[in-house]
Amino acid sequence: MRSQPIRSLSQRGFTLIEVMIVVVMIAILSAIALPQYRDYVVRSNRSVAKNLLTQIADRQEQFYVSNKEYADALTDLGYPGDTFYVDKGSNPLAADPGDALYTIALDASTATTFTLSATPKNEQAEDTKCTKFTLNQAGQRTHTGTATDCW
Repeated sequence: MRSQPIRSLSQRGFTLIEVMIVVVMIAILSAIALPQYRDYVVRSNRSVAKNLLTQIADRQEQFYVSNKEYADALTDLGYPGDTFYVDKGSNPLAADPGDALYTIALDASTATTFTLSATPKNEQAEDTKCTKFTLNQAGQRTHTGTATDCW
């Protein structure tokens, strides 16, 4: 008759309690880290809108020097439409591909004034602190939302 091997008192593996403790720890870390990460991404995406508004204002100033008036359409400045979209790579797009961050528009324009705006879209619309950026010919930068300093 064969004898069965004697089991060692220390077995390999994890107990259910140990696994549950690890799962709870991961859940707690995720609950803290994911909202912080999402907030960071939203804040960093704001720079796309601010940089593009500044570039458009620069083109408006160049247009003014050449024509003695500001352009009344963004297409006159080389953009794909009078209202266009911008993606994460700061690429101006004529149509919203579904992941555009902002809608860029020339809200008002006369021979001597202009106002540009960037309104968040899609996932960036979750940004309630800085909801709309505007920039005019005098360099005045404004925003809507609950934050006091978005620019």
